[in-house]
Amino acid sequence: GPGSFPFGQPLFPMRGELNLVFSTRSLQPDLPLFDDTFRFVGPSINEQARADTETLELPQCANSHGKPLIYISLGTIHHAQSLFYKKCFETFADFPARFILAAGTATDLVELAPIPPNFEVYTTVPQLQLLQQADLFITHGGINSVHEGLYYGVPLLVIPQQFEQMMNGYCAAKRGAALVIDDQVLWGRVDMATLGQALESMLTDARYAQAAGSMQKELQATGGYKQAADELQAYIRQPAFPPSLDR
Repeated sequence: GPGSFPFGQPLFPMRGELNLVFSTRSLQPDLPLFDDTFRFVGPSINEQARADTETLELPQCANSHGKPLIYISLGTIHHAQSLFYKKCFETFADFPARFILAAGTATDLVELAPIPPNFEVYTTVPQLQLLQQADLFITHGGINSVHEGLYYGVPLLVIPQQFEQMMNGYCAAKRGAALVIDDQVLWGRVDMATLGQALESMLTDARYAQAAGSMQKELQATGGYKQAADELQAYIRQPAFPPSLDR
């Protein structure tokens, strides 16, 4: 859980006169380590730059019958979780929602059969486009997925697969925009009754969507790589630049 993290220890093995962080301060732990040398410029999210390998007819997948659209992805590293995916089928086969699962390149989609009618399963999907229509994102909590989900105002149901993902989930949960399914790193092992209760709670409690909407405004107000370039230019134009290396 949170007590397992070295929150009292420096997390930055190297620091410079200027430290650019492609995130927001609100998605970081509450530590006194972030002084005025840190600039939180936000993520760089660009639909046109994303080379998605599989297209998806989003109008067919969108919420067209009053049912929420739920997107499931465990990212690009820990996605070989066929047992978890099958448990999702079993748990949510009768749930009144539309599920889209990105199972990843290491998963044989044939082995996942039979697939319930309310599920659509793909190797990959155009995630940024899909998130613009999703009502909930079941995610491993990688920082890119956290950024992208909240950038489009989608609440996160986080199932961490490794330690920093748990911390990412807790930081988003601190803002009210996420729920972390457990307080340990799960490696795909999750109690499905707990997952089902969490999903239903997040869909019925409007505060999650409201908090995700607030995070959306915050993230979309950042400048990403453009702001980072501005910070660098401002730094090198200082009269004292370059800084002394005698330390």
